[in-house]
Amino acid sequence: MTILRILALTAIAVILAASPPAKAQNFAVSAVGFFERANTGPLSFSAVNIFYDDRCVDPELCFRSDDMAISVVLFGQSGLSERIMRLGRPVRVPGGTLLLAGVGAPPSPRGATPLDQYRLTFIFTPDRARR
Repeated sequence: MTILRILALTAIAVILAASPPAKAQNFAVSAVGFFERANTGPLSFSAVNIFYDDRCVDPELCFRSDDMAISVVLFGQSGLSERIMRLGRPVRVPGGTLLLAGVGAPPSPRGATPLDQYRLTFIFTPDRARR
């Protein structure tokens, strides 16, 4: 009986070791305005500032990449913290990464876009579960 139990436990360990790791589930939230609190799974945050919005007004005449930098306040168990985020570049946050994936307001050819017109899309990717 002991040999059968050892063989069964060994077989289970081999199956678990050979199985692919579980893929991390992404949490997306869209249409987030500035100063609105957003929740993406376990992460809660708010966009509070624009450092620059250097997106192209006319992509056919533009020879540079769209770029934008914002400040985000994270609400965590250990208090508040701030991260600077750039469009399309993931940032390390507690428990995973946060990506500013899109901006719902088109760039303005006549100067600054009012803050209330911005609608941001974020994607939170949690760290993979450790075995």
